[in-house]
Amino acid sequence: MLTSRSCRTDDVDILRTRLSHYSAKVAQWCASRRLQLDADKTEVIWFGSHTNIKKLRDHELSVRVGSEKIIPVKAVRVLGVHLDEELSVKAHVA
Repeated sequence: MLTSRSCRTDDVDILRTRLSHYSAKVAQWCASRRLQLDADKTEVIWFGSHTNIKKLRDHELSVRVGSEKIIPVKAVRVLGVHLDEELSVKAHVA
């Protein structure tokens, strides 16, 4: 599941709650169609400038997917491209 949303660092808790709510709706939709949302394959990453990422360190950043708590990662791979939390190409080049 790929979701993007922007917010101020002060609103991270609100956004995290919304993302958890939306993921519950997706899981419910999947279940109604006899599909299973695999939380083990789900990743969460918070993008931002170096300064804003540092500000996020004081917040709880995990997102619930069903009954699973997804801990944020520092880099993800999407369609073969590695993206890090600052959207630099460091992770892709490495």
